[in-house]
Amino acid sequence: MSAPAFVPIDWRSIRDTLLAWFAEVTGCETIWADQAAPQPSYPYASINILPGQIGFGVLDEERINADGSLTIVGPRDFVLSCQIHVGPGDSDDPSCDARTRADAAIASLAIPQYRQLLSAVNLGLRERGQPEMIDVVIGTQWIKRVQVDIRFGTMSQVDVDAWPDLAEVGWFNKVEVSSDIQGLQSPDLNLDEEILDPNA
Repeated sequence: MSAPAFVPIDWRSIRDTLLAWFAEVTGCETIWADQAAPQPSYPYASINILPGQIGFGVLDEERINADGSLTIVGPRDFVLSCQIHVGPGDSDDPSCDARTRADAAIASLAIPQYRQLLSAVNLGLRERGQPEMIDVVIGTQWIKRVQVDIRFGTMSQVDVDAWPDLAEVGWFNKVEVSSDIQGLQSPDLNLDEEILDPNA
C-alpha cells in the first residue's frame, strides 16, 4: 500500500515531542501504550493518542493564495491518555508518588517553556483533565497508578498547487447551471411610489 499523497499533520513530530515532554516533567521513563516492548522498571509512564472531537459544524477552510495555490486548513483535536505507574518504595513517598507526578505534568502546561515546545509542533492545549487514581495490587505489591486525559488541538493543512485546475484533487472550481424555461416575466416595479403599510 502506498503512502498518502500528502501529509496534513506531522504526527511523527507530535508523538516525539509529547513523549519527551511527559518523560521530562514526570521524571518517569515513558513509553507508548501500544508499543511492543518489555515493561520498564518502576516508576514508568505510558501514553496513548486517542481520537478526539472537533465539534459539529466545524468545516475546513479553503484559502486561495496570492500565487494561485490553494491551502485547506481545519482544526483537529485529540486526547492524550496518560498513565503513571509507581511501585513499592516510591509509592510510599508523597514527594514522588503517582498523583504528584500527574500534577506536575498538568501544571507544566502553564509554563511558557513547555507551551513553546508544544507550539513548535503546532500543538495547543484544549483541556486539562483531572487525575484519577486507579491503584492495583500485582502479586503482593501495591502499585500506585493514576490516569489523566489531556485534550490537545492541532491544525491540518493541505497545500494544493493545482489551483485553479483542481480536477487532479477532485475539487470544483465553479459550477454553472443553465435552464431553457421560457415565458417568465418579472412584474414592473415603480420604486417612486410610496409603499403603504396594510396594517396602518
